[in-house]
Amino acid sequence: MKASRRGMVVAATAAIGVLAGATAAYAGGGTGGNGFRASACPGSVIGTYSLQASGGATHPNARVKVYYSTASGGTNCAVLLDNEAGDHYMRVTIGGRPEVPVDWASDYGTFSSYAGAVGIRNTNGRCVHITGTIRDNGRDYDFGRYAWCG
Repeated sequence: MKASRRGMVVAATAAIGVLAGATAAYAGGGTGGNGFRASACPGSVIGTYSLQASGGATHPNARVKVYYSTASGGTNCAVLLDNEAGDHYMRVTIGGRPEVPVDWASDYGTFSSYAGAVGIRNTNGRCVHITGTIRDNGRDYDFGRYAWCG
């Protein structure tokens, strides 16, 4: 009977963990290699960038913020912020290309204020590629840049 009770406690604890995970802020995406997702970016802001539609129009309320920290061999991180009222599809992705294409992190879904934070560790001496997209009133606004080569 003792083993059975212990098994029930383990199963209940696992179920609570699954339910707790279900309430996470991330809707979709994932990580690979040195990529990670977090509730906030470590380090300092090194750039804030607008998102543009294919015709060149800039989204009035969305920005991609890029961060850098010297921790963990250099850490780059990005978050897509949106001050527009209502929920929107958003996606932010960071990748360590071309040197280590397996390092990446992504977050996407329908959010009211931000997507991310996503980051990569061990970026000193490497280039980082960041993309962001917000869909507003049926129109996609995008940001994409290879940069931050150390």
